[in-house]
Amino acid sequence: MGKGLRYNIEHIGDTFIDVIIKASDAARTSAKGIVLTYDLNDLKRKRREIVRGIGERLVQLRKDDPGLNIAADEEMTRLLSEFDRIEKEIEAAERELKERLYPRKRETDQIKNTGY
Repeated sequence: MGKGLRYNIEHIGDTFIDVIIKASDAARTSAKGIVLTYDLNDLKRKRREIVRGIGERLVQLRKDDPGLNIAADEEMTRLLSEFDRIEKEIEAAERELKERLYPRKRETDQIKNTGY
């Protein structure tokens, strides 16, 4: 028993460092999840603004030209391409956030897909 106590005392620094490393890793992971959530909320806010802009531009085009030639309008094309870009970013952020929240599910899905 004396040898175990001596060993523990000699290696207490190693144990302490291991605990610190695990705690810092958990803090980094948690912070990354929080940043992802804020980024996702910001992207969704931008998407709402663009949808509102598309609607306003559509109403203006309808007033100006009842024939409604959307494809020829540069502003509408810019808004739609911005909307598509933000949609892709939202999908990527949601996928990354889901993988962070449910990492075991991803491993299980990979096992099912490969058959191993």
